[in-house]
Amino acid sequence: MNTASSAAALEAAWRDLAAAWQHANDTWRDVKAKEFEEHFIKPLPGLLSTTRAAMEDIDILLRKLHQDCQ
Repeated sequence: MNTASSAAALEAAWRDLAAAWQHANDTWRDVKAKEFEEHFIKPLPGLLSTTRAAMEDIDILLRKLHQDCQ
């Protein structure tokens, strides 16, 4: 699995999680649901963006390593 496919898999996992959270949030609306959303769900897009950028950097480094070893 290369970094591009890993990034795509991560994006797909986020879409699945967001959809599942939306479904759960239709019926789970108490204080604990709000706490869960604030602590775990809301930070994820930012973390995903940071992770995607790091994966792109790793991809660049791996390509350079590959070229340097040839």
